[in-house]
Amino acid sequence: MAMSTQTFAMFSSFVQHVDVIYDLVDPNLLIAEYHSDAVVARNGNAYRNRYLGVLEFRDGLVCGWKEFHNPEATQALA
Repeated sequence: MAMSTQTFAMFSSFVQHVDVIYDLVDPNLLIAEYHSDAVVARNGNAYRNRYLGVLEFRDGLVCGWKEFHNPEATQALA
């Protein structure tokens, strides 16, 4: 929660859209592709990035999350 709070404070708007969810044999795993459409609060730059998320579930709750993104897109934050 602390990471998300700090991250989203850097943007005046931030929306993520899910593009693809992959069906897996294991019901406790989810792989998704998604992208962001955001505006950096301190400079007004558009921030758009693509992500691949791997989520693990236990008892219906997220217990693991790995996210991969294009690090070059973070130049909009500068």
